[in-house]
Amino acid sequence: LQNVIERQGGLNENIAKQLIRSVCEALRYIHGLNLLHLDIKPANIMLRKADSRITLIDFGLAKQYDSDGKQTSSTPVGISHGYAPIEQYEADGSSSFTPATDIYALGATLYSLVTGKRAPKASYVMEEGTSGSFMAKSVNIFPASVAFSFSVYSFRRNTKASSAISGATCCNKLSSSVALM
Repeated sequence: LQNVIERQGGLNENIAKQLIRSVCEALRYIHGLNLLHLDIKPANIMLRKADSRITLIDFGLAKQYDSDGKQTSSTPVGISHGYAPIEQYEADGSSSFTPATDIYALGATLYSLVTGKRAPKASYVMEEGTSGSFMAKSVNIFPASVAFSFSVYSFRRNTKASSAISGATCCNKLSSSVALM
């Protein structure tokens, strides 16, 4: 999707919402395996030309967790600025299973899809909230989409998702909110 954004700029909002719903389905599956992707962003979502189906790629930063939510893999911590939630900047930020980490990145991806711009860093979103100047500079999009993409952050911060069920709840919240826009 990154190439599409670079060629076209922001996508039509309905198309962006449809793509996000598809990524959410992929996340439901991997979260059900106690796996976090930890690098959700437009560059890691491929769009097949023939039928517009998406494929989530690049599991190089993914981490596996046991049934108690403890990390069982030792992949390096990586950060994609604009897409990584604040806890990924911390040394032990992904040591516990919390699917909401991927959901934050999905919200940031929605922002990028509809604005054609990289989402701001999580520290900026924490400081400014959804009323920050980056929101005011976002033109030619419906305000609900932009505000929603970062309201996921407050949902994530207030939800200690510790299981695949909690991850599914995050995705359900994202999908139903996107569907209402």
